[in-house]
Amino acid sequence: MNPDGKVIELMMAQPPSDLELMAYADGELDAAAAEGVRRYVESDAGAARKLEAYRKLRETAGRVLAVRLPEGLEHRIDAQATRAALQAPRWHIGWVGGAVAAVLLLGIASVVIWSTFAREPGAIHDSPLVPVAWVSSAATVHVNCSKHEDHHGAPFPRDLSELPESIHEFLGCDARCPDFSNVGYQFAGCASCTVKDDKTAHLLYRPTGAPEPCISLFVQNDVGQLAIETGKYYFARDAHEDVPMIIWRDNGAVYYLVGEDDRHLKAVAAAMGLKVRL
Repeated sequence: MNPDGKVIELMMAQPPSDLELMAYADGELDAAAAEGVRRYVESDAGAARKLEAYRKLRETAGRVLAVRLPEGLEHRIDAQATRAALQAPRWHIGWVGGAVAAVLLLGIASVVIWSTFAREPGAIHDSPLVPVAWVSSAATVHVNCSKHEDHHGAPFPRDLSELPESIHEFLGCDARCPDFSNVGYQFAGCASCTVKDDKTAHLLYRPTGAPEPCISLFVQNDVGQLAIETGKYYFARDAHEDVPMIIWRDNGAVYYLVGEDDRHLKAVAAAMGLKVRL
């Protein structure tokens, strides 16, 4: 066996890390390392799915990184990328490209991962599978729509018990329509909105007592717009609006539960039965 073949065989002994898959998606591995990743991905369906998700992220990153960054931010991203590369000794990685930079940008520029949640099984805090654009769009719609006193539009009824059937007709999927009155929020209405260009049902809840912030629950038909895993919760915060949210998929629908501070979002998440805690 030639020396290169021996290197590849050794590389195949261990699965590639997420960082290594990102570098492969960016074309930043040397020839031997890239061949090792290629062989592993061909034999492992889970790694293949991750690689496809990183490739989609890279496309999104191209649009995000085209925006002019604040002075000094690029240097911070480069510094973190360099540190990340040094933590991956098993593969030969040159410059860490678009996908890794995009992940760092999620944490530094536009989306701050909501790290105040306890790190429980099933809780994802730093996944690149929730792109900046979706988080920012959900935050903007929440802030804008919560200002409207009358949040209701055909074909949605005012009665929560009638809402699931109406949402099914609107989106083509079954959706949970929770009652948050036991934690101080009354259902204010449902309207047709758009989160990241996707048709969305927006359930708005207003506080019943003191002037607390509103709560939004966005529902979309799950057509693979987010490569998130079923049974896991993804926590993010839009840096511009300072709006925290929980994102998950279930039974053919994608949900965004959005608040304006951690305390109130925690209360409604518990009322909805999400197994998370602060």
